[in-house]
Parts: sequence; structure tokens; C-alpha cells
Amino acid sequence: MAQIMTKDEFNKFIDNIYYHKVMGNPRYDYCRNGNVVTVFNRYNNKSGIARCDESDTFQIEYGVALAYCRLKGIEFPKVKTVQQVRVDSLKNGDIFEYSGIEYIFLAKHPTLHTMCYIITPSSNNARTIRSSSVVSVERVE
Repeated sequence: MAQIMTKDEFNKFIDNIYYHKVMGNPRYDYCRNGNVVTVFNRYNNKSGIARCDESDTFQIEYGVALAYCRLKGIEFPKVKTVQQVRVDSLKNGDIFEYSGIEYIFLAKHPTLHTMCYIITPSSNNARTIRSSSVVSVERVE
């Protein structure tokens, strides 16, 4: 299973690979051809390849880190982000924060509200939150 990191941890992971494992190491070299990055191991002629989707912004550091991980057989980590979303866009099992309290989304309420379940250490009460309310949700990308 892929490691889940915060955005800051992920950026440090990318920088460490790009600046210390590839750029600072005579064993490895990389090249870019359009939206494709290839990292080569000069000693055993193995390589790893990463392709940037046409709809994404190309970042050489990210491409080199992904290609390096593929070359070495390292599972690439996933990033946990916090997004502001409306309650009616939540999916079952989403954990979110509303008014400083952490909830887990269970199911839609039969009326125009959404049923949520409080999961704080001190309380196990159900609560209804309007579907138009905006909440903070952690997502893994």
C-alpha cells in the first residue's frame, strides 16, 4: 500500500530524490522528451519512465522522482490534501471537519439535509448538517 503524506512531506520526498539521489549521484542520469522523463542507471543500463498527462502542468522534479521510483521499484507516495466542499458532494466514509468537529459521512437524510455522525473522542451523537454547508475534507490523490 502506498504511503500517504501531507503536501509538505511529499514535496520534501520529491526534492530529496531529485536533488540528492539523482542530481547528486553519478550513477544516475535523466532526459526529458516532451512530456516523458526517463531516469537511467549508468551502471546496469536499467531505466524508469514517467509520463505527464497532457492536462497536467509538467514539473521536471516530479517526473524525475516518479521515474526514479519506478526504476528502483519504490511505491510512489500519495498526497493527502484538505479541500473545501459542500456536504452534498461527500461520499460514504468521507471524514470531514465542520465547526471544529470531525465527522464521518454516513448517508443522505430523507429530507434536504445530510446525516452525519460525530466521531470525536467525547461524543458519539448523530447530527444533521445542511447539504449546502461547506466543510473541510481530507482527500488522498
